[in-house]
Amino acid sequence: MTKRLINAGYKVVAFDTNLEAMERAKENGAQTVASPREVAERCNPVITMLPNSDIVEKVVLGSWGQNKGL
Repeated sequence: MTKRLINAGYKVVAFDTNLEAMERAKENGAQTVASPREVAERCNPVITMLPNSDIVEKVVLGSWGQNKGL
């Protein structure tokens, strides 16, 4: 998906807990960052591509998310 967004002319700022996925995103032209918080600080809107609602909740409301002051 990252590659498609970049090829369509969008700027992509990416974070993933999977280091291989982060490297692929970077190779495709994305700017990579160290946390979901950094993505939110740099982007509007934010698009998530996560495997299930439990992980979405952890990213948005957990220690990397809005509980840290976003």
